[in-house]
Amino acid sequence: MSFTPGDPRAPAAALGATRDLPGDPLARPARGTGTILVTGATGRLGRVVCRLLNEAGVAHRALVRAGSDRSGLGRRTWMIDGDLTVARSLSAPLDGVEEVLHLAGLVRSSDRRALDALHVQGTRALVSAAQEAGVRRIVAVSSDTVLRIQRGPYAESKAAMEDVLRDAEVPSVVLRPPMILGPDSPHLHSLEAMARRRIALVPGGTAPRAPVHVEDVARAVLAAREVAAEVVTDGFLALDLPGTESVSFADLVRATAAARGWRRPTVVEVPAEAVQLGARVARRLPGGGRIADRLAGMQEHVAPSGAPARALLGWSPRALSDVLSS
Repeated sequence: MSFTPGDPRAPAAALGATRDLPGDPLARPARGTGTILVTGATGRLGRVVCRLLNEAGVAHRALVRAGSDRSGLGRRTWMIDGDLTVARSLSAPLDGVEEVLHLAGLVRSSDRRALDALHVQGTRALVSAAQEAGVRRIVAVSSDTVLRIQRGPYAESKAAMEDVLRDAEVPSVVLRPPMILGPDSPHLHSLEAMARRRIALVPGGTAPRAPVHVEDVARAVLAAREVAAEVVTDGFLALDLPGTESVSFADLVRATAAARGWRRPTVVEVPAEAVQLGARVARRLPGGGRIADRLAGMQEHVAPSGAPARALLGWSPRALSDVLSS
């Protein structure tokens, strides 16, 4: 039986310790599968990027792990078995590739080993394989959390990922979005849950945030492919992607209710001192590290500028009301 690009029935290769990947010839590159490789294609951002590539008629490859949900990626998306944490699985998917859109990420985790394995070691393996394959550019998605002084495990791993790309021979453009919202966004679900309450308790003393829509970030990823080579100084360029409005967490909850047409809740801000105490207590509890890191990060103010992204990418993110309502 033969399979066409994007067919979810194409068999996945087993990640056996003694077996090279991809293990099935049908999951290997073939004529017409494009010169773009997308990592993290089955994630929230990756799916939007693949959809936009399909709409533009651009054939591309998606690096997918065995067992990943491959449905709905589009007929121009050729799925190729591989795993960033298995270095030997990357050579075949990169054969003939000119550009890598590195979107793979582990977001809702404070597991340092898992974060390091994917963001740092996985990126290092990808860069090594990309150099051997003659890839001309990597576009990677990082996070605005790398700008913080107080970094949790996630931010540390993303900062280390950027260091790997900065030292690579392959030129790279790194994008740093803040809170990404959109359909099925965990962040948006949390905001909606608070916005539905009559009285919403929110942490006080939090720094303002400038959320962006997932599709706006996806469009920035595709635009970064076209940044002139001479602009990528010393082979590395980092661009921040803040949204159009920077608001407090309390105002973000109120704006969520307004965007949904709900009655605005009474927002009560918990004193910053109590939040800091809660973070210290949470850090001592099993599994509380992620909560503590999130609370600590919310207290620190960073002010990224979107001007370079607007100038170089022609990037124009939608207004906050549109981010929250779509």
